[in-house]
Amino acid sequence: AACLMELQERTFGRNITGYIIPGYTSVPRAISLYRESVKLGIDSPNKYAQHSKEVLKNLVTQLKRFCGNCGVASEDIPEGMLKACGRCNSIWYCGKECQTEHWKAGHKSDCV
Repeated sequence: AACLMELQERTFGRNITGYIIPGYTSVPRAISLYRESVKLGIDSPNKYAQHSKEVLKNLVTQLKRFCGNCGVASEDIPEGMLKACGRCNSIWYCGKECQTEHWKAGHKSDCV
C-alpha cells in the first residue's frame, strides 16, 4: 500500500487533490490494503500494526479535507456534509451530484 501511495505521489506530485484523478488513482486500493493490514495486526499489536493504523488515520484525515470531485474544501461546506463513497470509504464528496459525476468519470474502476 505504501508503494502504491509513493508511486501516486511521484506521478502526480504531493498535492493531495492530484491523487483523485478518476480511473488513475491508487488511493482506494492503498487505503483498502492499509485497512487489511490493520485488521491483521489487531491480535498482535506490534510496531508494524501501529504504523499501519497511524498511516491509515493520516490518509483518511487528508482525504476528508476536500471533495474528491470538485475539490471544494471541507471547511467551505456545512458541517457533516462531506460523505465517503459508500463502497470504498476512501474518497469523500460534498454531495450526491459530485459523487455521481466522479463515479462516471472513472472512480468506478478505482473503487475497491
